[in-house]
Amino acid sequence: MILTALSNYYRRLTQDPDTRDSVPPFGFSREKISWSLVLTPEGELVDEPKDERHPVTDAKGKTRLVPTEIIVPTTTRTASRSGKNPPPNFLWDNTKYVLGAAKKPGDSKKYFQRFLRHNEEIGGDIDDVGMQAVLNFLRNWDFSEMENWENLKEILGTNLVFRLVGEPGFIHQRPRIVERWQKFCEEDEARFNRTHKGEGKPVFGTCLILGEKAQIARVHRQIRNFPGGQPSGNAIISFNENAFESYGRDQSFNAPVSIRGAFEYTTALNYLLASDQKKLIGDMTLLFWAERKTPAEKLFGVLINPGNREEIDTETTRQLKDFFSAAARGELPAEIKPDAGVRFFVLGLAPSAARISVVLWYVSTVEEISKNLHRHFENISIVKERESQPDYLGVWEIMRETVPKSKDKSKNSPSPALTSKLTESAITGKEYPRSLLGVLMERIRVDSEVNYPRAAMIKGILIRNHKKEVKMSLDPQNTQVPYLLGRLFAVLEAAQKDAGNETIRERYFGAAAATPRRVFPLLLSLTQHHIAKGEFGYRYDRLTAQIMDMLPAQQFPAHLPLEQQGLFALGYYHQRNDLYRGKEDKNEEKSEE
Repeated sequence: MILTALSNYYRRLTQDPDTRDSVPPFGFSREKISWSLVLTPEGELVDEPKDERHPVTDAKGKTRLVPTEIIVPTTTRTASRSGKNPPPNFLWDNTKYVLGAAKKPGDSKKYFQRFLRHNEEIGGDIDDVGMQAVLNFLRNWDFSEMENWENLKEILGTNLVFRLVGEPGFIHQRPRIVERWQKFCEEDEARFNRTHKGEGKPVFGTCLILGEKAQIARVHRQIRNFPGGQPSGNAIISFNENAFESYGRDQSFNAPVSIRGAFEYTTALNYLLASDQKKLIGDMTLLFWAERKTPAEKLFGVLINPGNREEIDTETTRQLKDFFSAAARGELPAEIKPDAGVRFFVLGLAPSAARISVVLWYVSTVEEISKNLHRHFENISIVKERESQPDYLGVWEIMRETVPKSKDKSKNSPSPALTSKLTESAITGKEYPRSLLGVLMERIRVDSEVNYPRAAMIKGILIRNHKKEVKMSLDPQNTQVPYLLGRLFAVLEAAQKDAGNETIRERYFGAAAATPRRVFPLLLSLTQHHIAKGEFGYRYDRLTAQIMDMLPAQQFPAHLPLEQQGLFALGYYHQRNDLYRGKEDKNEEKSEE
């Protein structure tokens, strides 16, 4: 199902006029190219290599030149070449192959000769001025010619392509060359994908993706630039031990996918990883796409991880506003309304050594996923502590609250399993992970901090998992005992703070939430002294009395289960925020006088 959806997405991209030129056709892939050699029709080098790099500015404002990704000819054999005699590419490669020169001293000349023979084998009889120009250049290349190049140090070790002087594009893009290359590629793939590492017979079967009988791929192309993965590439389908194999089949013959099908799904994955249709949440990479082009693809990326206010541009702010405004009316935003029934795919992937693990897979419609996300944000919506905080919390903002604060992010990383489960709940509308409430309450007990993200998620869990009715802000009509006790604790803490003492939160919060009967009598006794000393003592005295009147006449509860401890934390958060805002208002009134 996943591979088929990716293959269909590849075909969608190749048929869309807006994307077809940016998607590699069969026998090609995107590679990082830094320079090009501009040749005359006779094969003479016009000048020093042309710089194909482009500038990028990093977060610190520094600008540097980086290679440009260009679609070039590759096969499965060359796309992941290794070993003592790695095969050369066609009409492009690094300087060791194209110029016979590398950063480190060595026998680069043999790689150059291999590159020349390979290009002669494929293009020697092509009636094309560009192809013949390249071959003439290679046959007559004088290695000493580059010694005086101004940018030689920058050029060595990078990838190069060829251009024909006075003509747009690259030589490998010329029609006759493309036609010959694709014919060669089909033949080479058929040889490479035989049994016994390409030395045996071809294997035919029904492709799991395309559903048609074809030659099965022995090896699939690598997934490149995967966050947290291997620099050389990762595999989503891989069998490298006998224990994983069945019925005498080795390598990827155990998951029968045709050569064409393997190319399509890997190319689609690489395309998504290089696009804006991905979000990194912890170590999970979330990819998303629709069965046809829709603005919902961009909107989903905004919704799943909105980001801080400083990071959100004007257009993103407008999209969020339109989405939630329409959702409040039970509708979809006008720009995605026509696509309500379009199928939408969400794929969560995580690194696992040289492999890629699937941690999330969900298929639904644009309308259903939009409703689920709106419900999620509605569930976790709560009054903020500060105006500068984001209106909509992303999954990662919440997950960071499940681990101790640390400057070294690698030391205290949120649970990958819990992160993927929370993401799944937000997208699918399922219950939130059952363990999440316990994790959040444990962090609150340890650092005595009930902040905006923690309170928001606790509210969501109580509403969705425990069917509790909890409002965004302080609810004076809520008579649930844990909620009232949380409010009471906030008032007692404020009274103590107003009297100039250290707050009781660090010392008593965890115990008060778990065992109220043991803690509250002591706190109430201490607070009488604080109320007498504080500037706003009368106010806290009145609030304490109001809350106590709402509590049952019998003793405080001996113990509160986890769910009720969450309600305690919410009552505390709501009341503390209300007190803080009330104090701000009073200070403003005084300053005006």
